[in-house]
Amino acid sequence: MKHQPIPTSFEAGITASNEDSCVSVQHAFVVMLADDDDINRDVISKMLQIFKGVEIVTAADGPSALQLCLARRFDLLIVDLKMPGITGDKVIRHLRATRNPNSQTPVILCSAFTESELNRIIGSCPYDNLLSKPVAMAELRRVVSALTDRG
Repeated sequence: MKHQPIPTSFEAGITASNEDSCVSVQHAFVVMLADDDDINRDVISKMLQIFKGVEIVTAADGPSALQLCLARRFDLLIVDLKMPGITGDKVIRHLRATRNPNSQTPVILCSAFTESELNRIIGSCPYDNLLSKPVAMAELRRVVSALTDRG
């Protein structure tokens, strides 16, 4: 079954009860989140709501992620390593090696592997930061804020 990307905007979904914990974003902040696991996509999407005004575009596999990234510019890419079709490291390598709207976009690679394990498995990959699974809210906030000057 082929999954279609589902664009989702959380700006209107922020309630008064969580406004104080939101990180301000001066303009639209568009994140492409690629993960083949529905639950991971849902959890990370919800966690990204701390960035007020965020728009999240999702992909359920490597080919969909690559297609989205070649078609439009994003402020941040969050890419799972193990995805069907094309693995996350190959998506990232293709984006960095070609002229496209996201060749310079910050990339967070998500993986259950440690950084030393990743180096052994995939070698050198031009991602900007690693987010370990299971994803912790504080770590997601720290990494996104550091790469995007948000927060």
